[in-house]
Amino acid sequence: MVMGDGQCNVKDCIAALKDDYGTPLSLVTLSDPSMVMKMAQANGQQQTPSISISGSVVRGNGQFLTVRVSRPFELRAEDSLIALTGSFLLMEGNPKDAMARG
Repeated sequence: MVMGDGQCNVKDCIAALKDDYGTPLSLVTLSDPSMVMKMAQANGQQQTPSISISGSVVRGNGQFLTVRVSRPFELRAEDSLIALTGSFLLMEGNPKDAMARG
């Protein structure tokens, strides 16, 4: 799970997702930013989380990346094979956007 403005780098890995218990699986999950204590940035800029995969194989049952609440992030995928029953990217909507529309 990537929290706040963290990063996750998957390099030269083989990952197999197997769902034995009926729980939806995701190799990487980007958490809801409202659930994380905000830290002041030295330069005053908001940083975005970063996820990258290179030279890897991911297969099985589930998603590669699940984003709990829609928000900006960086994603880079290079020279990798992704063969999943689910989606490469599963993004849930941001409830704040729905409430703003009324």
